[in-house]
Amino acid sequence: YLPVDEGLRLYGSLGLLFRFAALKKKYIKSEEKKRGYAFMKEIIPFYGVKMDMGEYKFIDFGEYYGSVIQIEPLEFGLLEEEKQDMIIHTFSKGLRRIAQNQSASVVKVRKPMKFDKFMEYDDKKYAILNQLHADGQFTKDELDARAPIFEERVMTLDKANRDEPVLQDQFYMVIYGTDKQALEETTIGIVTDITTGQAGIHARRLFDKDIAVFLKANYEENFNEREVDGLSHAGFMDWVMPKKIEFKTARTIIDGKGYRQFVLTKYPLQVGNAWGYTFFSLTNAKVVMNFKPVPKEKAEKIIDRSIMEKKSRLSRGGKSSRVIEDQTHLETLQGLMNELKNNNEQLFDVNTHIMVKEVARKEVKAILRQNGYRVAEMFGRQVDAFISSNISRLDNIRDFTRGMPTTTIAASFPFISSIMQDERGFYIGDNDYPVFIDFFRRDSERVNSNMMIIGKSGSGKSYATKVLLANLAADKTKMFILDPEEEYVPLAYNLGGKVIDVGSNKSGIINPFHIMTDLEDDSSLEQKEAKMGKANKVEKTNTLPIHLQFLEQFFQVVLEGIDSDAFETLNTLIVEVYRTKNIDSTTDLSKLKSTDYPIFEDLYALINEKLKTEKDPYFKRNLQALQIYIQKFSTGGRNSNLWNGYTSIETDENFVSFNFRTLFSNRNYRLANAQMLLIFKYLNNEIINNREFNLRFGINRQIVVAVDEAHMFIDPKFPVALDFMAEMAKRIRKYEGMQIIITQNIKDFLGSADIQRKSSAIINASQFSMIFQLAPNDINDLIELYKNSSGGINKDEQDGIVTAGRGVCFLISGPLSRTFLHIHALPTVQYMIGEKK
Repeated sequence: YLPVDEGLRLYGSLGLLFRFAALKKKYIKSEEKKRGYAFMKEIIPFYGVKMDMGEYKFIDFGEYYGSVIQIEPLEFGLLEEEKQDMIIHTFSKGLRRIAQNQSASVVKVRKPMKFDKFMEYDDKKYAILNQLHADGQFTKDELDARAPIFEERVMTLDKANRDEPVLQDQFYMVIYGTDKQALEETTIGIVTDITTGQAGIHARRLFDKDIAVFLKANYEENFNEREVDGLSHAGFMDWVMPKKIEFKTARTIIDGKGYRQFVLTKYPLQVGNAWGYTFFSLTNAKVVMNFKPVPKEKAEKIIDRSIMEKKSRLSRGGKSSRVIEDQTHLETLQGLMNELKNNNEQLFDVNTHIMVKEVARKEVKAILRQNGYRVAEMFGRQVDAFISSNISRLDNIRDFTRGMPTTTIAASFPFISSIMQDERGFYIGDNDYPVFIDFFRRDSERVNSNMMIIGKSGSGKSYATKVLLANLAADKTKMFILDPEEEYVPLAYNLGGKVIDVGSNKSGIINPFHIMTDLEDDSSLEQKEAKMGKANKVEKTNTLPIHLQFLEQFFQVVLEGIDSDAFETLNTLIVEVYRTKNIDSTTDLSKLKSTDYPIFEDLYALINEKLKTEKDPYFKRNLQALQIYIQKFSTGGRNSNLWNGYTSIETDENFVSFNFRTLFSNRNYRLANAQMLLIFKYLNNEIINNREFNLRFGINRQIVVAVDEAHMFIDPKFPVALDFMAEMAKRIRKYEGMQIIITQNIKDFLGSADIQRKSSAIINASQFSMIFQLAPNDINDLIELYKNSSGGINKDEQDGIVTAGRGVCFLISGPLSRTFLHIHALPTVQYMIGEKK
């Protein structure tokens, strides 16, 4: 009577040994049967993939069929409880589709990740760069600089495909039934139910070769699934089946590798959302949860009997621990009966099988025990366990079946993973798996490409930004960086780009009086495109009135201390100086050259001319004040090198860094902010030109504007720079563009109510956020900044951000797509950004 396993005593194990001795214990795939071996077909329950209505979509078991749904995992643990409940409810709706004469299994297997699509798209991207070079849009130096990035990306992926496979957990749901038509309806209904709505679950039905790959993964985790491409449907089974299986009393050997097969015998009394993740996430294990509907009348009888037994035991008293356990069970059973009677709940018989690698047996048992689970090790019943954990509706282990309602099974929700891999993306680092992001993907979840990058000094945000920009620069992208600390010089030069010192006129200047086009809102763009038809160029309207408003903002920044009367006189003189150049609201600006616009020298000359004839003391005093202010920017003035001249800056290169270090090092914050306004105005024009380029050449070239250390450009007195960032964030998406805002000082984004409103507009218009380590006292500011965006930042996420290591960020790409990520660059990119010799 000594216990030797969960639910098994010594005398029972002796009986199992006799039974085991009579069973076939060795199976072989070879057509030549060896002595002592049976054919593999005798223990593999399916015959192949069956065609129906012109498609191979069922597993053929002879007397019944199976259909397979693959369910993509999501980062469930980082979601608020309300969102978790919504996802579980959605999954529960799908489970209710399973009919009384059907059954199902949730299966987790591991198989190598395929990187073929990533390599294919990298080849296409490089081909586009070659086309742009042929069209004269990329120089030979720029093309040659980007080629090593593509080469290394492809070589690294190819190596992972062939020599260093990355194993990934894959989740499936298999539905079994004898009626193909009913099975078809159930399968389609489940996929529709769980993928429709706001839950964010992605699932697809498997067909043809994908079914064969799924079956293969049940017996081997490290295989090349491309082998199936060269097979006929008749050859699928030979490829799927293992070569040899041998059963021992306590373990199973498949193709020379030892496994232990467990069955869950005891579950915790109380569980939370995603309770199945504990065992489905086991690294070295295949997990199969079989469940079959129990007829309602039978379910009610079983529960009634169990309730009576629990009440009887409670009436007899006993140990406190046993009484508490029985009371909990009784309350659960009574609640379940209520659900069955009143809420159309369904009861299922559930059995959970775990096939674990021999080397991980003790570790797996310890993990399960710590979480309140118990397992039977299937001594003498390894054959039964193998049959029950196979892909079929057969389950020979009935001793430990547990009755569970639909909602409990749905709440097990094991489809959890930190995987984030966009098919057209590029590699930026790792969580549990390599992470590939396509920042220009558009779908119901991703509506723009804007990004916020936040982190304290030394957290790794600058490194991450450079890694992103280097990879984006290789993807048919035109890129502009506002760099206050001269950090992007190596990257610019290594990519064949240009560095423009905005604190001098060495690389050219931007004339503030040069009228440039503005980004337009969505409706204006749509009207303009409708009018455009097949024309090659978008018609540009006269924007002098808008530019006059811009100049008013510009002079508010640079003319510190000017009184309102003098400022109003200045606004009048600006209109007049345009008239001296024959420019008004009716002028066709498209015909003007840069030398046709007025410059500071012209404004200064106009002021001096007015002073000679002005008699009115009031206007004369205003003109004298303006003379002092404007003289600083005209010939001989201390700031004349910045803006006194015609626009001469050229940015034909595809990577341009505007270097603000000179201005900031001299603490010329007003001049730096004013220069940034002009740069943004110039970039507006470049963004519009890029849209015209795409319309003309039919190439979807992206444009990226990055503002590093953005907090340095925010002036609480004149937050016009913040205005530009907010406006660009809203509108750049329509121009195939992306704005990246990088900052270490969140407080500067949470100043006045007006600044907070504009900061929130930037956050709300940013699809992506990379949040690196922050000090604990910055977390409240972060919560405030994100309270109305991306689902906020929950407590677990806050703790992860505070404790994140250098180079680790919390990446948000959508309300349901969030993960902690370690940024990593391949050696070529490390060299490009100046981190490696």
